[in-house]
Amino acid sequence: MLTHTSIVTSVIGSIASILGLIALSAPRLTASDIENVEADLIQDLADQAKAVRESQERLALSREELSRLEQERAEIELLVRQVSLQVFMEEQVKYISFEVEKRVRSDTVFDGLIRSYDEAKVRLNELNGQIISSGRAETISRILKEIQYRPALTRPRRMEIEFMGKTINIAPAVSIIEKGVRWYMAQLKRPFLLK
Repeated sequence: MLTHTSIVTSVIGSIASILGLIALSAPRLTASDIENVEADLIQDLADQAKAVRESQERLALSREELSRLEQERAEIELLVRQVSLQVFMEEQVKYISFEVEKRVRSDTVFDGLIRSYDEAKVRLNELNGQIISSGRAETISRILKEIQYRPALTRPRRMEIEFMGKTINIAPAVSIIEKGVRWYMAQLKRPFLLK
């Protein structure tokens, strides 16, 4: 009596025998067939190596791009901080300017000095323009060089303003402004001396 296993084994053996007979009747592999298979395999390997290289190049470019973008982000963050600080400082300057102007306007003496200074500065610029356009600029320059205006102070000046609840002596600041005006006037005279 045949068992189930032996029936399956005999069927598989029969199929294997038939396949063996078919394989024997089929044409045999030649050297050119093997060379063609080798050439195809080598071409496939070369294509895969090329694809790997291209992937690595794209990855390197992506890393460079990420690095560049990270640097740009850092630069933009710094710029945003600087712009924010600039806006804050502009607001501070406006506020301080407003407060100083309010305090100066309340001090009539100081306000008068500032107005006189502005008027003198405008007049000085007009005179310098007229002197420069004059044909006798060298002669005038020599005269101005010989005559230097230096105000004589008989006593130390003390100019005070009230600012944010404190009394501030602004005489040193006015003195610095005067020195700046003298320096500016000296600079304006220089072109005449160079001619």
